[in-house]
Amino acid sequence: MWQTWFALLFRPGRVAREYANGKRTKWSSPVRIYLAMSLLLFGYLAITQTQIVSLDMNVRPKDSIEKSADDIALEDLKMTLAMTMFETKAQIDKRNSERNFEYIQMVFDNEDHSMKFSNGGLVFERIGAEKSAKSTPTANRENVDSETVQTSRENDEFIEDVTVTEINRPNRIILNNQEVDLTGNSFRDGVIQFMRDPSDFNETFSKYIPRIMFVMMPFIMFLGALFIRGRGNAFLYDHLVHTAYIHAVIFFLLLMGLILGRLPFLAGGLIFLIFTTYLFFYLPLSLKHMFKRGPIKTVWATYSIAGIYLTVMISILIFLSAMGMQNYLIAE
Repeated sequence: MWQTWFALLFRPGRVAREYANGKRTKWSSPVRIYLAMSLLLFGYLAITQTQIVSLDMNVRPKDSIEKSADDIALEDLKMTLAMTMFETKAQIDKRNSERNFEYIQMVFDNEDHSMKFSNGGLVFERIGAEKSAKSTPTANRENVDSETVQTSRENDEFIEDVTVTEINRPNRIILNNQEVDLTGNSFRDGVIQFMRDPSDFNETFSKYIPRIMFVMMPFIMFLGALFIRGRGNAFLYDHLVHTAYIHAVIFFLLLMGLILGRLPFLAGGLIFLIFTTYLFFYLPLSLKHMFKRGPIKTVWATYSIAGIYLTVMISILIFLSAMGMQNYLIAE
């Protein structure tokens, strides 16, 4: 297996080509390599309690504010938001221990403030009494049908149209055929709970991602056959062998990225840049050595297949995210 991995990483396409040509005693099978890396990657995520997605919401007083905690008002605060990836549960708990959740609740409980970007964060401004009075009738409606509500900012230069989905109660949207209250305590509590413990959200990813990745292999096999076929070396079997090895390499890079990302002296952004650059050159080289096509056709096929693959995966991840958020935001 070590010989196989060395060739996979440093001689793109060679293992897949020779294995498809019948040299199956020299190289580990693509199924064995894929399953081994799949078990290692997702097993590592489970053992280390790594959360694929988590939320960091930091609400703190502005630098110029010197009030006591009891006198702090919402307009004295500044908020930063960040969606983080691949943090462990211990890292999330440590970060949350430094957050002030009373300030975070103030953000949700105050409806008479507007937000705007300032100095790398969001700050809050109290809405004028006249503007609040204009917005009151809309906020107090008992039933909201499909309609467009116009909101204007202070100088009325910016107008935003918001289409409200037809529902029977105010300030609610539909998420996967379920109602979500955007102003009530359920939404606030859901966001805070997601911030404190995103395990339920990530359980959806942990459950379906391994299965989806397995199903994506035959999908890429057929997709590859649409771009490259013929010449006796591009049958469906050849594409399937190549796809399995490619997925194994991607799993290996993800696993190495997660492990290296735990090191304090290595920046996650640098690791991502290195591995992305590696794949950028690795994929066309692997396709070139596997199917022996010209450089133009090889590059065209590589990045077309990669673009379609990413589009499908992003769509799936968005759908899974909506499923995961139901655990936090669905109104009772």
